[in-house]
Amino acid sequence: MVLKPSTLICSRIIIGKALGEGRQWYFYSRKTQQRVTSNGYWGSMEIDEPIFTSSTHKKVGIKKYFTFYLGNSKTNWIMQEYSLPDSSSSSKRSSKRSGRGSTSSSHKTDYSKWVICRVYEQNCSEEEDDDGPELSCLDEVFLSLDDLDEVSLP
Repeated sequence: MVLKPSTLICSRIIIGKALGEGRQWYFYSRKTQQRVTSNGYWGSMEIDEPIFTSSTHKKVGIKKYFTFYLGNSKTNWIMQEYSLPDSSSSSKRSSKRSGRGSTSSSHKTDYSKWVICRVYEQNCSEEEDDDGPELSCLDEVFLSLDDLDEVSLP
């Protein structure tokens, strides 16, 4: 049985692993080089955008774009993958925040190994400027990253 990303997303929502808003879905995943499913794969669009803070313009993350291929056929499904820059900056920040030495960081989760994904079906007839819902949902996600020490990931 061949599953489309829409079917996969619907099943994720049913079991509570994805957040949906309108025609887009968000979920956490482990960072991986191979983004392959049983019926296709997510191919890189070779667009990497750095994410900077608005106040200090410090680089805090990276946004990568992927498109879903069903076999060899390109589909309208797009995935944006948001990640922290690297594990060394994450560990340093984590140990600084806790006020402990570097040995405590070995017991902390390395958050740079996780990504936040936004999946949506691109529709050519829609306007390109649909930033309204995306910004509000992403604001909540990134604001929740301030409480990483209080969050336990699977």
